[in-house]
Amino acid sequence: MRGSVRLRAGLLAAAPFLAGLGALAATMLLALRRDPYVVDPRRREYGQNWPGDLSTELWLGTAELLVLFLILRPWSYRRSWGRALIALVVFIPWTLFAAMLGMHAGSINGAHLVWRAGVVLVLLVLAAISGYEAVRARRSAG
Repeated sequence: MRGSVRLRAGLLAAAPFLAGLGALAATMLLALRRDPYVVDPRRREYGQNWPGDLSTELWLGTAELLVLFLILRPWSYRRSWGRALIALVVFIPWTLFAAMLGMHAGSINGAHLVWRAGVVLVLLVLAAISGYEAVRARRSAG
């Protein structure tokens, strides 16, 4: 019985991460539909998608969510502002680096960049709320 409760808690904790991956895939598919690959090499310009962009960015997004999941460990997350700060220390430079690399990339990369920026924003809010709750719990205990 206890093992099934842990499994359900783990699946529930993973749900937002899986939803995030689904949202990332959906926005990248919309970007691909709006700006399809250009087959003619004479028409290549800045800001166009390249063949393989979708699969590459989906793999990167999956890896990013796995790293985020391992850092935050949502199944045991209780007022853990430190984990949110560690995730920010990892994701802010990574998002800035990806922005520099994808400056002239296509809309698939742009959609992924917007998603990364959203992850950073969520982490900032999570760190602030967790920090506030930790301070409040410490004050009420002492």
